[in-house]
Amino acid sequence: MLHSASLSDTRRLGPLALQPRLAVQGVYYSKDQAGDENRVGGAWNASLGANTQIFGTMTHSIGPLRALRHVITPSVGFSYQPRIQGLSFTDTSGVRRLRFSGVGDIGLSTFEQRNLTFSLRNDVHVKWGAADRPKIINSLISANTTANYDLLAKRQGRRALSDIQTSLILRPIERSDFSFSFTHDPYTLDLKAMSASTGFQLQGTSRAAEDSIQAMSDEPGEAAVRTSQNYLVNEGLTSTSLPWRVGFAVNLSGNR
Repeated sequence: MLHSASLSDTRRLGPLALQPRLAVQGVYYSKDQAGDENRVGGAWNASLGANTQIFGTMTHSIGPLRALRHVITPSVGFSYQPRIQGLSFTDTSGVRRLRFSGVGDIGLSTFEQRNLTFSLRNDVHVKWGAADRPKIINSLISANTTANYDLLAKRQGRRALSDIQTSLILRPIERSDFSFSFTHDPYTLDLKAMSASTGFQLQGTSRAAEDSIQAMSDEPGEAAVRTSQNYLVNEGLTSTSLPWRVGFAVNLSGNR
């Protein structure tokens, strides 16, 4: 049995937005991995995130481009989880094992964690088209780069920096977008993996419902079916139209 609770908040400190968070978890096992019965365990972790936004705006027109706004959002976060001795045990072969594990997602981690996370997000919004009726395209370009730094990595003989993950989304037309993702090695900057996807979606309504009712005009009870609110008419639709939707997607990926 797993119980969890968390407390989080968002506060402004000048240009910074701060997000502190505290989470606790508790479990009950009728028998844990050591064979002990009716065991209870608990753990907690805390984190603090901070971000700000930097704006740049161009208001003079260049051809059909009427205005452009660039928003940069840098973020940094720190997370900590203490090591709790009571959540592990030493088996008969001398190996240290988790006491609460092996039942789906119901378990607790006993390992200490100290991590820094970094991200840099870029969003470009534009006004495009005729001067008297420009069209607003929000997030025409969205790019986000993230990485983690393990503060305990050297102690444990691992690389401190995680791979650098970058996502890029382009939305040049309605109901469609072009998405790309890249994974780079932070030490050599070699490209390790990439993927690309695109697609579109069309939707509208048809006359199918009205046609089906007309076909029933000679049948007994036709009038009751036509006037009833419980048949052929769903909430938000009319009896003369049914929704339809068509989509198409393509995905490509590669690894090195």
